[in-house]
Amino acid sequence: MTSLGHIAQLWRYPIKSMQGERCETLGVGQYGIDGDRRLAFESADAPVGKPLLRSSERSAMLRSQARQTAAGQVVVRVPSGAMVGRAAADLPVHLGLEADRSSSLRLLERDRPFTDVRPIALHSMATERSLAGELGSFDARRLRSNIILALDRAEPFAEDELAGKVLQIGEQVQLQMLERIPRCRMVSLHPETAVEDRTPLRWLARRRDGRVGIYARTLVSGSIALADPIYLVE
Repeated sequence: MTSLGHIAQLWRYPIKSMQGERCETLGVGQYGIDGDRRLAFESADAPVGKPLLRSSERSAMLRSQARQTAAGQVVVRVPSGAMVGRAAADLPVHLGLEADRSSSLRLLERDRPFTDVRPIALHSMATERSLAGELGSFDARRLRSNIILALDRAEPFAEDELAGKVLQIGEQVQLQMLERIPRCRMVSLHPETAVEDRTPLRWLARRRDGRVGIYARTLVSGSIALADPIYLVE
């Protein structure tokens, strides 16, 4: 195996479209990151075949942060600052939507993540720095990646070249690198306020074919942690 670098950050998003939590360790299972996007709100009147939420509802989600407790329970810090259990019947009301909209939401749960395409997303620190330089500033939380890589190669977007290859993280976990990630409107939304700025999305469309970061799927399950070494499996 060839050494490529180490893990710089780990992120989990317990509820789809909400802010996530930065972690020191993560379990990696058959369906991706344990506890990642296993919950999602669905709007009762969302168009068939369209995203689970309307744009206004998605913005409301992004102003809240979901966390998983040590006991495995999901709690939500809502815009008011209060902590509300995900099982609370009045959680939709706390999200800051108008009453008629909050009453249309229901919380779904399943064993597989509610991801739009692939279960795991990665990008590199060098890519973050490049985007910040090109755009003046860039909060990498807009990318909503699970694993952020500190690669030995200093050039940005080096992770693109990993497509089709296998990485080992730490002593056990192996991930199959898949395709570059096509970016949607979420990149345009501030990761805390949900204020929209389409500059990043337009820049990516012009310079990167609208893509940044890389998808992955699990080959060998296990646990990963900050600073774990990353290897290319030959």
